[in-house]
Amino acid sequence: MLTHLINAYMFTFVLIAFIIYMVIVSKRPRALIAIPIIFLVGFLISSAYILPLIFEKQFFNLKAFIGEGGGFHYGHFFILPKLTEKLPPDHFWPVYYYSTVFYLFLFITLLLLFLYQTRQLRYEKSMQDVKIMNHFFLGAVFVSIFFSFGISTFLWETIPFIKYIQFPTRWFNVTAYSLIFLSALNFSSPDAIYKTKKSYLIIVVFFLTCFLLCLKYINSAPYFPEQDLIPVKSVDLTTEHLPAWVDIHKIDNKNDIDQEKIEIIKGEGKTEITVWKSAERIIEINADNPLTLRVKTFYFPGWRAFIDNQETDIKKDNDTGAIISGVPAGHHTLKLVFADTPIRYYSKIIALVSFISVFIIFISNNLKGLPLRKLHLQ
Repeated sequence: MLTHLINAYMFTFVLIAFIIYMVIVSKRPRALIAIPIIFLVGFLISSAYILPLIFEKQFFNLKAFIGEGGGFHYGHFFILPKLTEKLPPDHFWPVYYYSTVFYLFLFITLLLLFLYQTRQLRYEKSMQDVKIMNHFFLGAVFVSIFFSFGISTFLWETIPFIKYIQFPTRWFNVTAYSLIFLSALNFSSPDAIYKTKKSYLIIVVFFLTCFLLCLKYINSAPYFPEQDLIPVKSVDLTTEHLPAWVDIHKIDNKNDIDQEKIEIIKGEGKTEITVWKSAERIIEINADNPLTLRVKTFYFPGWRAFIDNQETDIKKDNDTGAIISGVPAGHHTLKLVFADTPIRYYSKIIALVSFISVFIIFISNNLKGLPLRKLHLQ
């Protein structure tokens, strides 16, 4: 949830910065009215993420999310200098480090190409708006790449809330976003950029050479088996995804794979798992006497328990945060289902209605601009 929200708002702020830049350069102050509209529309469409975060924030481990209390810390994920030696050997970041550097090389290659194209456009008076947008998105690429390097540490430490972005490499989303705009702008008018066949050929050779160098680098990266990509102790690496009441130090994770999914902590009986899905668990139980079960699933608001289709109370283990349920003597079926809380349900409704409304407004405005004769079948 937090990850999607961060990515969405990074794009939103880039778009707002672009509007402000256009207002300053083009001297069109009326365009500023678009900023509150963007904020409002963005809030409504993303309310499925924002409202639960606001009203259920007491459930989230926000301190771990920004590196306080053993979670991820932005300082471990800069591209250069390479800081991966500060992390435990089973951490996932060193595994993806080489791929990240490859993308950096590819982005820089494209950036050089767009710089050349911008230079070619400087004498084209008829493309003033294109040049303005080129300058902005070229600047956005430079800024986003800069934030991925360790040299930008002082900005991470001084700019409010920037540490909530969590990964410096998340700025690559802005890089890719800006390069898409540059591609659409520059390649839409190739005649203004490449005026001779020789100019075409130079750019093609340059791009292929740089790309092959990048490809050689990524192919030289070591091969990692699945066990390295998904370490056994993954729970230790994602404390920010755990509920706020879980004490990671009290969870025995040494033999995590071998641990039973269902543990009888009081009473005697037998259990058999018939369904084990992400949002549903079904357990058949034969109890000689009343049982207390601990299910290897972190409790979070939204989990509901049913015994023989009758809803029953659900508890959580104070130390591990696991689900605990009582079962009476005899043969019973325990069903655990994860469903939306009221705030999550209505947040999704608001987001869906807002998206459909924006889509309808967009389509209707475009249809109004079309000549009536184009709307009739020939």
